[in-house]
Amino acid sequence: MRGVDRWHATGSLDPRRKSAADVAWESDTTVVPGVTFRRVATIVGMLRSGERSHPRVAAALLTAIAPALLAVLAPGAPLTTPMATAAPEDQREVQPFAPGTDGLSAPLALAYTLAEDTAHSEGVPLRINSGYRTHAEQQALWEDGIATYGSPEAARRWVLPPEESTHVAGKAIDVGPQEGASWLEARGSRWGLCRTYLNEWWHFEVATVPGTKCPAPRPDASER
Repeated sequence: MRGVDRWHATGSLDPRRKSAADVAWESDTTVVPGVTFRRVATIVGMLRSGERSHPRVAAALLTAIAPALLAVLAPGAPLTTPMATAAPEDQREVQPFAPGTDGLSAPLALAYTLAEDTAHSEGVPLRINSGYRTHAEQQALWEDGIATYGSPEAARRWVLPPEESTHVAGKAIDVGPQEGASWLEARGSRWGLCRTYLNEWWHFEVATVPGTKCPAPRPDASER
């Protein structure tokens, strides 16, 4: 199987342009009393950056916020998250995010982690098959896509060059299996997660304000 088929590579024509969802996560809109979307994103960013001087403090803050955040974004869902189930600090390092979220933007990492935790609590299998990609990885997929589909124009329906890819920007994930992807398509808007393309059931991005309706999927990546 060629690399482009394994990775399901897609992206955006302008990954640097901020969507309404990006703006919401950078806003001072209150998520829960005293906590804004901007504060949540800051805490997530702190956890995911090289600032590790107080990781347990940041993890504790996120642990306190996450159940309330989940209550707002997913009413009726179990108020448990991976952040709240960590073993005592002398047993293992706190791992507050779902596997596969390394390199993703703070809003996407948090949104997916909450979604995956809810899916698993309902017995639905869900995982990230491909998230953040380096420029070199995406370039290899782009070249493989051209070889597979015969031309850059045809390849763009499935894979984009590094400078246009939301995977390289840390703003896209490919999930599986299909059962989990279907669940996420139906429920993901609670966390702002939306299926982006009709020809790719696996590709999701933060594309709406959490709790609001997702935009209609585009036919494929070439239609961005």
